[in-house]
Amino acid sequence: MKQEFSVFQNKVTELDINIKDYYKQFETPTRKLISDGIVNVQEYFDSPIKILWVLKEPYCDGNNGGGGWSIVKDLDESRSRSPKQDSSGLWSKIIYTSYGILNQFCDFTEMKQMPKSDLRNVLRQIAYINIQKLPATSKSNNDVIQKAFEQHKSIILSQINVFNPDIIIGGMTMHLFKNDKISINNSENKKFITAYHPACRPKTKRQEPYVNDIINSIKDWYQNKTTS
Repeated sequence: MKQEFSVFQNKVTELDINIKDYYKQFETPTRKLISDGIVNVQEYFDSPIKILWVLKEPYCDGNNGGGGWSIVKDLDESRSRSPKQDSSGLWSKIIYTSYGILNQFCDFTEMKQMPKSDLRNVLRQIAYINIQKLPATSKSNNDVIQKAFEQHKSIILSQINVFNPDIIIGGMTMHLFKNDKISINNSENKKFITAYHPACRPKTKRQEPYVNDIINSIKDWYQNKTTS
C-alpha cells in the first residue's frame, strides 16, 4: 500500500509541476495561476470514495486580479481547520455534500447537528479543480469558460485521469465534457453529476436541497454498483 501511494503521489507532484510550467505562458505580472488539484494527497488516496469537484474559475480579490496562490493549500491548511466563511456559501455546500457522501450518505438534517470542525475536515479528502485557472471576477462569462476548456483541455483531462475519481461533480461544467468522456479513463465506472454551481444564490438552489439531491443521486448509484 505504501508503494502504491508513493507512485500516486509522484504522479500528482509531477502533474502539478507540469501545470505550473504550462501556465507561465499565459500569466502576466498581475494575473498568475491559482493552483488547484487534490487538497491532501494522502487523505484523498485513503478515501473510500474519491470525489472531484469541477467548477468554472477562481475568484481572487487581489489588486488587478492577483493570483499566484494555491486553492488546495488554502483548503488544507486554513478552511479545513477554521470557520473561514465566504459570502456565496460555495464551500459550505461542498463541505456538506462531500461529508454526506463519505459518511454513509447522511443527509443535511443529520449533518446540521454535527460539530462544524468535524465537517470541515472533509475538505482534506477531496479534489477540486477549475476549468479556467487564472484569476477571474465574481461573475463568470460562459464564453470565457468554454474557450478556456478548449484551450486547456489536455491539462484538465490529465488532472482527471491522474486523480482517477469515482465521482465527478460539475458545478455547471459537465456539459463541457460531452464529447470528451471517452478521454477519461474508466469513465463507464464513474458517476458524473451535473449540478448547479454551489455559489448559486436563488432560493431554488438553497443549501439543503442542493446537498441532499446530490447525495441521494450518488447513494443510488453506489448501492447499485456495489451490489451488482
